[in-house]
Amino acid sequence: MAGLDTRGLADGFLSGFQVMNQYQRGQKADERADQQMGMQQERMDMQREQFSAQQEDVTRQRDMENIQFTLGKIGSGMEVGEDELETLRKYPKFWSALDPETDNSINQAMSIIDPDTSVDANDPESLEALNQMFGAEVNRGEGGQKRVVGMYPAPDGQSVALELEVVGEDGNTYRAPMTEGRGTADDDLVKYVPVEKLVEQVQGMRMLRNTMRTPEAQQRATQVLGLLRGDSNERWEQVEGPGGSILQRNTRTGETKQVIGRAPQARGGSSGRPPSRIQEA
Repeated sequence: MAGLDTRGLADGFLSGFQVMNQYQRGQKADERADQQMGMQQERMDMQREQFSAQQEDVTRQRDMENIQFTLGKIGSGMEVGEDELETLRKYPKFWSALDPETDNSINQAMSIIDPDTSVDANDPESLEALNQMFGAEVNRGEGGQKRVVGMYPAPDGQSVALELEVVGEDGNTYRAPMTEGRGTADDDLVKYVPVEKLVEQVQGMRMLRNTMRTPEAQQRATQVLGLLRGDSNERWEQVEGPGGSILQRNTRTGETKQVIGRAPQARGGSSGRPPSRIQEA
């Protein structure tokens, strides 16, 4: 073996080591790049969720301002536009403010709050009042139609738990506590409603109802409530009429009625037709 030249073997080993080393370095670089991309994706997802939540907050705040303005118009007996109706349709919890039955519910609720009365929260009249005022909030979420059938003190001593009667999509009826998500999942947390919050909501509803005492406001509230509930097939929009007048046009039938502004002037004398009348609720 004397005189064996090992330079080729050494060179081959060194070349193979360099290739393997470069390969391992490349793998580690790829892993670091994958980790960085994963972290960037997580940050982007988090930023996207934050932005979406912010947008929802902005939209909700704008909707609340629009609803406040719309309820003020109704309290003044003014006409409500289709876009304002669409905003109200998104928040059924405000509908009871337009319902004259809410006045009786408020009186019943105030009797429950009054310690000098014998009215109980679980009296049939009390439960009916609770469902009439807050039925939209109770029916949030999935799981079928829900109504309150019982109210019980919560463990914290400051809140109440509500027992619901639920009519499922399969038609079966059962009872269950109201949960945070209003769903039927077994792991959904039971919702405890602070008594103070209930009192504030009743008082807020009473303030809204006090703004709708005039005949014009009551008439407009009844009309809007009927449209929200689908009791009326009529849909009206404001359009500009002849002579600068402002008309209401039924989007279904095309019928027009004068609302405000001067009446259209007939050309070449009177047409003999009676003037159009304001649409009544």
